[in-house]
Amino acid sequence: MRKIIARIWVSHTSTPPIISTTTYNYYTTDPSGGGQTPVATGASYTPTVALNTTVTIYVTADDGTCESTAVPVMVSVRAVAIAGADAATTVCNATAEGTTTIDLATLVSGANGAGTFAPVGGAPALSGTTFDGNGLIPNVYLYTYTVAAIAPCTVDDVANFAITVNDCVTDCSNFAAPTVTSPLVACEGNSIVIAPTGGGTGGASPLNMTHVGF
Repeated sequence: MRKIIARIWVSHTSTPPIISTTTYNYYTTDPSGGGQTPVATGASYTPTVALNTTVTIYVTADDGTCESTAVPVMVSVRAVAIAGADAATTVCNATAEGTTTIDLATLVSGANGAGTFAPVGGAPALSGTTFDGNGLIPNVYLYTYTVAAIAPCTVDDVANFAITVNDCVTDCSNFAAPTVTSPLVACEGNSIVIAPTGGGTGGASPLNMTHVGF
C-alpha cells in the first residue's frame, strides 16, 4: 500500500507595529484661531497657578503633520485651612476681684478663614465666643478653634486655647512682719542704719533705710 504524505504550508505575513509619534501641545489661550505658540509640549505639563485662582489650559494632540482641536482644562489651586497660632490667657473667678471674661475671638491670630470654637474636657460652653470665669473653680479650661477645609482639600486645621481661671483675692492675713532691732541709739553725727530682716514669705526684705543724725 502506498502512503500519501500531505504537506500543509502555512503562510504568515506579519504587520509591523504602528509607532505613535503623537505628542501634546499646551496653550494658555484657545489656539483655534491660529497663530498661538504652545507654552509647553510633551506628555505632561505642570502650569503655575496663583492661590485661589482658576486658569484654563488648552491641550491639543500633534503628530507633526496634523494637530487636533483644543480641549480646555480648568486648573485651580485652593488654600489649605489655617486656624492660626495657639494662645493662652488668664481671668479671675469673681467680678469683685478683677476681669472674669475674655472674647476668644480676640485671641485668634493667623487664621485664613472663619472657624468655630468648641469646649474640651468639660470646659463650660461659651456665650457666642466669650468665656466667663465668674463662679468657676480655679483651673485651666481648654477650647479648640477649627477652620474647616475647603474642597477639594480635606484636612481641617485646629488651634488650641487655654484659659486659666484664678482666685484673684490676695490673702495677707499670714504675711509676716519684719524683724527690726529697736531701740537704735547713736551719738550725734553718727549714722543709724535700720536694716529689717525676714517678714513676708520669709525672704529678705528689700527695705534698707539709712537715717543720719537726729
